[in-house]
Amino acid sequence: MKKLSKKDRILLVVCGLIIVVITSYYGWFFWPWFGGKVSRVHERDWLCFQDERLPSEDLPIITNHSGYSRRETIRYFHDIALRMENQPLVRTIRKWNIPLCVFIIGTPDADDLVVLEEIFHFLNDIPGFPGIKRVFSLEAANVQLHFADEHMPKGATGLFNILSKDSDGNLTGVDVWIRNEMPRSKKTSVLWEELLQITGPMNDTSLTADTLFYAGTEDIPKASALDHCIIEMIYHPLIKSGMDYIQCLSIMWLYFQ
Repeated sequence: MKKLSKKDRILLVVCGLIIVVITSYYGWFFWPWFGGKVSRVHERDWLCFQDERLPSEDLPIITNHSGYSRRETIRYFHDIALRMENQPLVRTIRKWNIPLCVFIIGTPDADDLVVLEEIFHFLNDIPGFPGIKRVFSLEAANVQLHFADEHMPKGATGLFNILSKDSDGNLTGVDVWIRNEMPRSKKTSVLWEELLQITGPMNDTSLTADTLFYAGTEDIPKASALDHCIIEMIYHPLIKSGMDYIQCLSIMWLYFQ
């Protein structure tokens, strides 16, 4: 048998390390979708471990009002809240710990302002959410909401950019762009989606159509009970910016009933 050269041995070691890293990282990420016997055993063992723990009486329990099972809702939470549109390597929580102060730039019409008030009311009713309001000074704002067509990419109806975070990874500044020239129903849906996405659930999903973040359409008129539930989960006191799926799962099985 031919003896491997030093260069070949080093290459084998490097390849082995790469395989170990990819397997450990993506194995944990994809396990909720595995339908085989092995994944069911892992899930059962995980749930048994969680059942031995009790939630703290000092922390809120999130009631499942999504219309889906706890397991399904947590799966949607993973797809929507722990991933980020057009950034497949991002798989952690993003949230605010300060109030969102929205400064409007451009020319929204009266119906746009009514929709914004509805969105603010919806978000401000979510337990744990730090609050959102309109401000009339750019210096006081950490959210810039642009109503404009000229700076929008071709075909885009709405988009957002993260401008800044604090040292703990919490969001501290974003801007949002909304195309002005759209049919009323579509513009309402885009406003709802973009304003909710900047709070943390930044990915579209194809798992269910019962959410503003459904990838198949932009004609959903307002947030669903599932959307409310997912944002409430993001803003549970134990969920922190930068947490991954396993860290969130260990909390959700205790505090999401």
